[in-house]
Amino acid sequence: MGDVEAAVAAIDADGLLDLLGRMVGMASPTGAEGALAQALVAHCNAAGIPATYQPIDETRGNCIGRLNGQGGGADLLVYGHLDTTFTGDREADRPVLGDEVRPDLEPRLTRDGDLVMGLGVANPKGGAACAIAALEAIVRAGVPLAGDVVLGIVSGGIHKRPIDSLARRYEGARYQGFGIGCEYMLKHGLTADAAISTKPGYGIVWEEPGECWFMIEVTGRLCYSGLRHVTEHRNPIIDAAALAQAIEAWLPSYAEQFEAGQIRPQGAVGAIEGGWPYKPEFIPGVCRLYVNMHTNAVTSPLLVRRHFETFLDEYRAAHPEVDFRCEMLLSQSGGRTDPEAPIVAACRRALEAVEGKPAPEMSRMSGTTDGNILRNWGIPTVRVGLPGLMAPEKGWPSMFDAARVDDLRKVSELYVRAICDVCGPR
Repeated sequence: MGDVEAAVAAIDADGLLDLLGRMVGMASPTGAEGALAQALVAHCNAAGIPATYQPIDETRGNCIGRLNGQGGGADLLVYGHLDTTFTGDREADRPVLGDEVRPDLEPRLTRDGDLVMGLGVANPKGGAACAIAALEAIVRAGVPLAGDVVLGIVSGGIHKRPIDSLARRYEGARYQGFGIGCEYMLKHGLTADAAISTKPGYGIVWEEPGECWFMIEVTGRLCYSGLRHVTEHRNPIIDAAALAQAIEAWLPSYAEQFEAGQIRPQGAVGAIEGGWPYKPEFIPGVCRLYVNMHTNAVTSPLLVRRHFETFLDEYRAAHPEVDFRCEMLLSQSGGRTDPEAPIVAACRRALEAVEGKPAPEMSRMSGTTDGNILRNWGIPTVRVGLPGLMAPEKGWPSMFDAARVDDLRKVSELYVRAICDVCGPR
C-alpha cells in the first residue's frame, strides 16, 4: 500500500492539464490521428514510459507504450482512442451542429473555474490523458510492478463507416472508424490478461452494447413540381417521413424488450436524404432513411436485424402503397465481461478507495465504445472514466465535452490504484 500511496501522491495535476491542453489543441478527426499519436509517443518516452508509433497508413497510427513488470503478474491494457466525434472544422460539422458555436467543441482548451472545456476533453482525450498521467506517477514513484502495463491509444475509435449515399461517396480514411485502430493493434501482437477502457462513465461498466445500422430506401415517382397537377407522382419524402415517425414510435418498445444486464439498447432515425437541395423543383424518385439500433451484450446483430425486419414487414402490410427496401449497413456485436472477473473487482476497489464509498451501480446504458471489441477478442474489459456532464442551463445537449479539474485528478488516481492492484507484486 505504501507504493500505491506514493504513486497517488506523485500524480502531477498541473502536468495532466498541460498534456490535455496540448492534446485538445491538436485536432485529430477520424483519419488524421497520426500527428497526435506521434506527439503522445514522444511525450511518453520523455516521461519514462517506453512507447512506439504503430503506423496504419500515411495519416494515422497508434501510440503503443509498455511498462515492463518484473514477471509473475497479470498484464493490463489501458486503452483509449484519439479521434473525436466532431472534427473542429465548423463547415464539416455544420450538418449536425448547425451554426451553434460552443467552447466545448472547439479544438482548444478553455477553463472556467473548476471546469475545462474543449473538443475531446471528456471524450476521448481526457481519459487518455488521465491514463498517461497515471503511468507517469507510477514511474515517478518507482512502483515495482509484477505484470506489464500496456498503453494503447489508437486511431479510428469513432463510429463511422464508408458509404455510397444518394448524393456522394463517403469514402477514405476519414470515414474508417468503428474500432479500426483497436483491431489493428490486436492483430499486430498486442494482448493482455485484462483491459481498462478510458472512455467516459464514472462507474464500473462490464457490459457494452453493439450496434446495427440500416438503410431504408423508399421509392416514389419522379415529377416536376410544376406539373404535379397533371402528372402521376408519389413523393417518397412524405412516405419516408411517415415511416421515420413509425420507427421512432416503435423504438421504445424495442429498448424495453431487449433490456438485459447493464444495457437498455436505444436507437434513432439519424439521417435522411432525397432530392436536390439546390433544385427543389423535382419530387424525387427515391428517399433514404438511415437508422441506428444498439444491441444488448448477448443478442446477436442477426437477431436484431430479424426483429427490425418483422416490424418493417408489419408496416408494409399496413401500408401496401409504400414501396421500400431495407439493407443492413453495419453490425458490431455487444460485449460482456464476467462481473466476478478480477479486473471488475480491481476497478471497483479502486473507485471505492477514491470515493470512500461503494461504487454506483450502472444500468440502462446504451452508449457504445471499442470495449466490446476488446471483449470479443477475449480480453476481459472494464470501462471506467470521467463523469458525464450536462449543461441544461445553457440549452446544450447532454453531449457536453467538458470535465472538472478535480475529476481529472480523481480518474488518474483511480487508474493508478487499479493498475497497481492488477499488476502489482504478488
